[in-house]
Amino acid sequence: MAFARREFEVLQEAVQQTLDKLCQLQIVDLHLTDMLNNQLPSHFDFTSDYDLLIFRRLASGQSETDLSAPGTPLHTPNNRSGPPVLRRIDPSPVAFLVLPRILITVHPTDCSVRDSFANRLLNSVNPSNPGTSAGMPFTRMPHNPSDLMLRIVSQMVDGYLNL
Repeated sequence: MAFARREFEVLQEAVQQTLDKLCQLQIVDLHLTDMLNNQLPSHFDFTSDYDLLIFRRLASGQSETDLSAPGTPLHTPNNRSGPPVLRRIDPSPVAFLVLPRILITVHPTDCSVRDSFANRLLNSVNPSNPGTSAGMPFTRMPHNPSDLMLRIVSQMVDGYLNL
């Protein structure tokens, strides 16, 4: 399950109900707060039910969300201070909640990595629709949610080189 941060905030009750049905567990409230936090580092504590990783990606652009329309970008002037090159970099966090059979990710609104992996997964399931080069199917499907998370993080790290 992949969500934009505001979308996850709005749908967190439905996500909790789905997890309860599928896995008989709930996300701890402190972890929900960490997953939704756009500014501070995670205050993650231990749980034996799942793993949580908050990874701060570096990407070009700025990710803001229109609160009246979850998941849609809001284009506002960039008010960051510092050198011009740093003002063009968005250090938004991406949250990964890894369960035995499910991976939940919470991304900035305009996240090309999320879209790329969604296209690749869909194209791997339906190879008759090859999509674009960004949506090339996996040559080897991820074995489990942890494997998928590591591939997504790896693509974000590789994206640093593009900056």
